[in-house]
Amino acid sequence: MKLVNNLLAGTGGKSRYLLIGILAVAFLLRLGMLFGFTDFNSSSNAGGDPYAEMATRLLHNQGLSVYVVNKGIRPITTHGPLYPALAAAILFVSGNSWLVVRLTQLLLSVVSVLLVFHITRRVADVVAGIVAAALVAIYLPLVQLSSELLTETIFTFILILILYLGLRLVQEWTGRLALFLGLAMGLLALTKFKGIFVAVIFLPLLLLIGRKRKLPLRWAVVPCLVALFVYSPWVVRNSLIEHTFVPLGSGAGNSLISGMSVNEQRNIYQHVDKSGTSAQRNDAAIKFGIKEIFKKPGSFIAGSGRHFLQMWLNLGFDKSPSKGSILFALTNAFSLLAGAAGVVIMWRRGGPGRDLVSMVTITLIAYTAIHMATLADGRYSVPLLPLVFVVASLPLARVYAALRARRLGNRDSVAATQLKHP
Repeated sequence: MKLVNNLLAGTGGKSRYLLIGILAVAFLLRLGMLFGFTDFNSSSNAGGDPYAEMATRLLHNQGLSVYVVNKGIRPITTHGPLYPALAAAILFVSGNSWLVVRLTQLLLSVVSVLLVFHITRRVADVVAGIVAAALVAIYLPLVQLSSELLTETIFTFILILILYLGLRLVQEWTGRLALFLGLAMGLLALTKFKGIFVAVIFLPLLLLIGRKRKLPLRWAVVPCLVALFVYSPWVVRNSLIEHTFVPLGSGAGNSLISGMSVNEQRNIYQHVDKSGTSAQRNDAAIKFGIKEIFKKPGSFIAGSGRHFLQMWLNLGFDKSPSKGSILFALTNAFSLLAGAAGVVIMWRRGGPGRDLVSMVTITLIAYTAIHMATLADGRYSVPLLPLVFVVASLPLARVYAALRARRLGNRDSVAATQLKHP
């Protein structure tokens, strides 16, 4: 009971029942997706990433590796280790059950809903928190990805956790929170290599906030040092395997080239030595990719605009977008507009809302910029939508309050008329 009270802290009466209802809806929606639309006992993966294979080989003492045709088992340095390591641990405990892996992801997705509520309540109020939690609970891409063997669910959870811990750190400024934040940032980088940019983003922001408030800046540096400590063993491992420094995994070059036009890709791959190591091919791809960008900057700018549409609106992949893509685009576009309004409102209010706006805004801009320069896909924006919902919740809550007040006002007006003219 004490644990439940802690999880539902800040709520009481009707708001507590609303939050419990939202969590129940989130759970049931994800459960329905898992058992109704997923081959839940299979390790098949619609995303094409090798996480399931990595987990299986890790479980069979073959390390974090994949099978390469004609080359046997090869260590992999293109994908983060956290998700396959956790999946392998769950498989080991559950007797090789992929259903348990998916159920664990489902629960993690529901916990993300609760975290979003607590973040929003902290910077706004309970009503806005309920709105934000409801949006995360019913956002269909989050529901769908909760049962897929991909990194998006755990990446979303850790990203929301970083926002929560970062917000608490700048309010309380304690060593324990700094340590937890650094651990979360390191784990985010081990999930997706692009997560390492969170440390780069948060260091100057925390230093700026601390300096303005004349707080001990050592607690601003600690998270980044801890994140580096958590992440660096993976860099050392990859560098030893590839015989060169591999700070972001050996898939960065391929991501850069895959975001270019087919003709540009063909020209670049003609210069890349396919017999080299993964890191050597990565370095060559980056080198020739950058040359191609300087050679055709207009093409790169046009491609970046296309990547923005692909990432945030899932548009630009085909001439006739599906109904699902149109729904995704409309939902995200509305959310971004409401989020922009929320940013303005929270910034004007100041206090913790302004801290939150800073964290959300620079995170969204940084991840958008990364994907505008590389391979983009609609699912890459999905982990960011809960952050958008947090800032969008305040204007949406105000609209809801205004509509409710208007409805109650009309009801009172009708009641008064009936009293006068029974």
